[in-house]
Amino acid sequence: MTEINLNYQSKDLREIYFGEGHQKYFFGPDTKRQSWMLVIALVLYPFFLVYSIQLEDNWLMILGTIYLGLVMYDFQRKTRPIIYWKKSVEAFLERVDNNPEHRLVFNEENVTFIQGEAETLLQWSIIKRASINADYIGLTADSNLLFPKNSMTNKEFDELKKIVKRKVAQVIDN
Repeated sequence: MTEINLNYQSKDLREIYFGEGHQKYFFGPDTKRQSWMLVIALVLYPFFLVYSIQLEDNWLMILGTIYLGLVMYDFQRKTRPIIYWKKSVEAFLERVDNNPEHRLVFNEENVTFIQGEAETLLQWSIIKRASINADYIGLTADSNLLFPKNSMTNKEFDELKKIVKRKVAQVIDN
């Protein structure tokens, strides 16, 4: 049984979660197309309204309003998961800041993450996927766990990396 006392720094976790800009609602990596479409629709809509009023054609106004509504719906559909994800990450980072004690205990059968009074026990067999990076090790199961490299020594990180590669079926090693 190996025990690692983790020295979590919320700035390290913020860099891992938010480093690639996935938390951005406007012009983020996942919402760039929807953002541009929304900007273009919002800029053109007043001109389209004035033109349809001058022509006294209600159908043009209705079609323009429907198009703007569809663009706004598409933007909202794409940003809603980002909003929920960002709220859950912020709640996790707040729990990290409020709990001074973080420990990781693992052996050949399971891995246990102790955060203050809370304890998460995962059997290696139920861990669906692991992501190993130069900066962190992430485990995906019913509850996801993230272990930054800066929170432990290099020897402990290498030891954890070896057992994760041995025990988890699907390992993404970047």
